[in-house]
Amino acid sequence: MSAPQGLGGALLLESGTSATINASLLDGQFSQRSHAQSGGAVYASDARASLLDTVVTRWNASRDGGGVFVGKRSRLSMQRVRLERCGGEGGGALYLVENAEANLTTCVLQRNMARVDGGAVYVEKSAARVSGCDFTLNH
Repeated sequence: MSAPQGLGGALLLESGTSATINASLLDGQFSQRSHAQSGGAVYASDARASLLDTVVTRWNASRDGGGVFVGKRSRLSMQRVRLERCGGEGGGALYLVENAEANLTTCVLQRNMARVDGGAVYVEKSAARVSGCDFTLNH
C-alpha cells in the first residue's frame, strides 16, 4: 500500500480522522515506504493521533518530520513512545506546524537528525507539552 503524495510512510490521517496505535513497532527498516516526503512514519493533517507504548524507528522524510508530522490543527498524544533514528529536513523525530498540539509523556527521543532545524523536535506556530521525556544524541 502506498501513501498518496508521499505522506506518512506507515499511517496517513487527514480531514477529521483519528487513530490510536498501541503496543506497536513502526520500523522503517522493514518498509518499502521508509522515505516519505513528510511524516516518515505518521502524517496527520486536521486529525487526531494517539501513540501508546510504541516504537517509531528508522524512518526518513525528504522534507519535514522524519518520524512524525503533525499539522493543520491536528492533535497528537504520545505516552511511553520511543522515537529513534529518524531524520528529515526539519524535526528529525517530530515536526509540529499550523496550530498543531502535541503532548509527550515519558517518551524517549534518541539519535534523530534534522538536516536544518530541530534535531529531535521542530515547533512552529503550534504547542508542545513535554513531561518526563529523555532527549539523547539528537542533531
